[in-house]
Amino acid sequence: MCNRSNRDKGISVIIVAAGLTTFIGFLALVVDLGMLFASRSDAQKAADAAALAGARYFIDQGSMPTTLSQTMRDESKAFAKAIGAQNKIRGVNIPQADVIVNDSDILLLNTANGPVFQVSALVQRNALSTYFANILGIPSVNIVASATAQASLPVGSTAGAPPSYNPGSKCIKPWILQNISPRTTYSIWSG
Repeated sequence: MCNRSNRDKGISVIIVAAGLTTFIGFLALVVDLGMLFASRSDAQKAADAAALAGARYFIDQGSMPTTLSQTMRDESKAFAKAIGAQNKIRGVNIPQADVIVNDSDILLLNTANGPVFQVSALVQRNALSTYFANILGIPSVNIVASATAQASLPVGSTAGAPPSYNPGSKCIKPWILQNISPRTTYSIWSG
């Protein structure tokens, strides 16, 4: 038999309690961080959609414009906000006020290859509630994502935009290849 002193009795209960508390703490951290990463991913998808929609507006004009008017900015901005607001963050619709596209975010870049329209969009969700971080005094966090898209004519093309161009169904990942519709010479990409 083992002779244990009185001071050694019950130490295993303390070790198990400390280990369980640590495990539950890490589990709570993983749940909150997972929720935040998923929310950030949702916001990024909405920002990408808004920027692409704003750039697509210029392709949908029938022929690529060579100037940028305030009316074009307003219509591109409205199109971007409407498409961005069709997305959700954590299952909750994004209000159009959370999709931010300013006049300064819509640019006409005159290049040697012709006009390039650039649209930037920002999606934010303020005061997104946390689950377990509230115990640590962090009841909510802000999520922000931004994206920029460009619409242009590739070098040497003169064709008009097709009326049924849908970048969502024919889109190739922009970091691999430039997004090009197989029926036209127009291109649209996001970065």
